[in-house]
Amino acid sequence: MRRAGLSLVMFVIGLALIGGALTVLVPSALVPDTFRPLDHYVGTEGSVVGAVFGLGLVWAAVNPAGNRLWLHLALLYSVLLVVRELINPSNGKSISLAPIIFGLASLALLLALYPRFAGRKEVAPEPTPVTTPPEPASEPPRTGDAETGS
Repeated sequence: MRRAGLSLVMFVIGLALIGGALTVLVPSALVPDTFRPLDHYVGTEGSVVGAVFGLGLVWAAVNPAGNRLWLHLALLYSVLLVVRELINPSNGKSISLAPIIFGLASLALLLALYPRFAGRKEVAPEPTPVTTPPEPASEPPRTGDAETGS
């Protein structure tokens, strides 16, 4: 029950943060009036969310291959940063070149340094030698041979 409750709370927080961010990013004409104050209610203040995301990336940097989800989130961040800057004119804001350069540089470096798990050659197990079943043991020679009569 505790796990289900935790999952539900985390899901609602995630949706609230996404919704709050969308109310800021999407042109005002497309956001219904009831959702416009969502950003103020759930606190999707950029500095707070950015700090938490930054801490997550710093923590994941210790072992990036073991924290691929954070690596994928960093890639997504880089893409969304560039997209946001490119759609700023539709919100009446000017394009800022510095975030575009930072986003593209981050994206390029993350992709260039991405751990290539598929590129590793799999070590095949040593083939087991094919053995033929042992031949039946031949009967030992009889001491009394019938041909010699002894």
